[in-house]
Amino acid sequence: MITILEKPVSDEMATSWAAHIAKLNGMSLYKLYQWHFGMNRRSNRSLRIDYLQNLEYLCRMEQRSNIFPSLEEILKNHTDLYASLPLMTEGIQAKHFEHCLRHPGHPGNISGMKPLFTEYRVCPLCAAEDRKQHGRLVMHVPHQMPSVHVCWKHGVRLQKLSDYNKGSVEQYGGEREQEIAVFWHELYQNPVMTSYELVKDNMTKLLEDRGMSLNEGYLAAAADGYLEKEDIQKLSAKNVAWKYQKMTALLRVLPWLYKTVQNFRNHVPEMVFPNTGNDEFEVIKREGPLFEYRCRTCGSVFHMHPKTVQVGVPCPDCAEKMNEADIFERYMKRLGDGQYEFANEKRTMLRHKVCGGVVNIDVSTRFWADMECQQCQKRDILDWQKIVDPDEKEYRVQRIIKEKGERTELEVEHIGHGHWFRISSDYIRRYGVSCTVCAKHAKERVGMTIINKQGKRMTIIAYRSNLDMDVELENGHVIQMTYANFLKGLGSRKDKIQGIIGEKGVNRHGWEMEIVAYRTITDIDVRFYDGTIVKTTYEKFQRGTVFYPGDEERPPRPINTKGRIGEVNYNTKGERMVIIAYRNARDIDVQFDDGTIKEHVIYDAFKKGHVRKPKK
Repeated sequence: MITILEKPVSDEMATSWAAHIAKLNGMSLYKLYQWHFGMNRRSNRSLRIDYLQNLEYLCRMEQRSNIFPSLEEILKNHTDLYASLPLMTEGIQAKHFEHCLRHPGHPGNISGMKPLFTEYRVCPLCAAEDRKQHGRLVMHVPHQMPSVHVCWKHGVRLQKLSDYNKGSVEQYGGEREQEIAVFWHELYQNPVMTSYELVKDNMTKLLEDRGMSLNEGYLAAAADGYLEKEDIQKLSAKNVAWKYQKMTALLRVLPWLYKTVQNFRNHVPEMVFPNTGNDEFEVIKREGPLFEYRCRTCGSVFHMHPKTVQVGVPCPDCAEKMNEADIFERYMKRLGDGQYEFANEKRTMLRHKVCGGVVNIDVSTRFWADMECQQCQKRDILDWQKIVDPDEKEYRVQRIIKEKGERTELEVEHIGHGHWFRISSDYIRRYGVSCTVCAKHAKERVGMTIINKQGKRMTIIAYRSNLDMDVELENGHVIQMTYANFLKGLGSRKDKIQGIIGEKGVNRHGWEMEIVAYRTITDIDVRFYDGTIVKTTYEKFQRGTVFYPGDEERPPRPINTKGRIGEVNYNTKGERMVIIAYRNARDIDVQFDDGTIKEHVIYDAFKKGHVRKPKK
């Protein structure tokens, strides 16, 4: 029993609170874990700072005090477990819950995992407030969320505890980083009881409505500053269903796509567990994804995630009386509907009874995921490849998603086009194989117009894929380019030259002129009305300071500034702009169609479309 006890701060990490309790009672954290937290069997294990373990036992022993938080309070308020539910599959959720609830040396415990982080992170401003209010340093849960780099409250960059103790100077993060931090703080306060599978399906649907594949959505999030290149590689990995690295990258995509937690809650469905009880366990109470069960055999009451029951984890008290072989036999009966068996005594290899295929496994990972024989998958994929595209020139079958009777759903790569799509066997039998992403994009994107970086209009006139489009420039020339470069207003150097040749303008004397040759930006040929050609630069052409031979000394016609009021142009996002005030070439006011006014704009930026609408 602990002599001196104190309530944790509302959002304090459970491990930080445990360290404080140890200090109040004059003992080391190691001793507190061993003697009072029931961890006497972990003498050869290092202490973790991400999660407390053996919480079922600990909360049962400390029910004497109203000060000690309940099991649900610790998991929800003093860990990031509930906030992270949307980033984890149901199996990984169950593994994390079991990891926190049980003793690491419990018989048959297969929830072992590496620490999510090994050093706390601190906001210097929050630390100063905590020292003043609580008299100590508090480790806050929202500061430890993966891929959150700034404090949600102050916008200050988080520091590693070791750097903070050295006296590092605080630095403010960007607006985008604080937006991500605020999103996840709100999700921590009001968790959404969903899973990675449901989130991914909903994300795919929303992005398809925007005319984007999942990978194109990741690229768009990166373009808006939410993701880095390495994050996209993590999210696009196809070799595993879930990875911690994928979780940290996905964390930064959700604020980009959903903007607010309430919008996220409205779109993503919650998890449903229809058959949570069985012949062994009776459901007593449900608290979010954590269920309270009673064992029908021994009568003991305990908590589990419903997926843990499906995996075959036994009642904790009954497991104490079972040997390891009996416990693993339970797991094997439920793994792949009993189609697998261990191929060696060390339990590091599984054999598929159907095809005889053998695979290396880690029991602390494999039992928490749905098992699929890789050899059977490869054989089935090869069979479907012969149906979809025997020569593998245009389409490549990547995986079989699910099978329902005679209906099979495939995930297919459109080779060379940068995206994947899903197609059912029914569709293939009726209509053959066609890329649904390209078909939808072609319908939505043909006719789309933007203003490029040179202030010129570009229009999509033919769409074959996101890597192969025909774009018509303002001068009537047609170029071939990718959708990504179209959105950026970019093209190859050859495309840029062809877009400039034929461009017309009027010089400061009022003479019409046309670009007839382009070698570099400082070496172009301009032709006047009578065929006279003058070598000059593109910048002078844009300014109208290219003069007819012999007219160089003649004073230029004064600019009619009043004539520029009311002039219309479009910015690079395609938004219409009108000049409503012109004081000089470096000081004009521009109004957008919704009434928003941008003041003190440079006229050259207006002409090139480099004016962004101010945020209201």
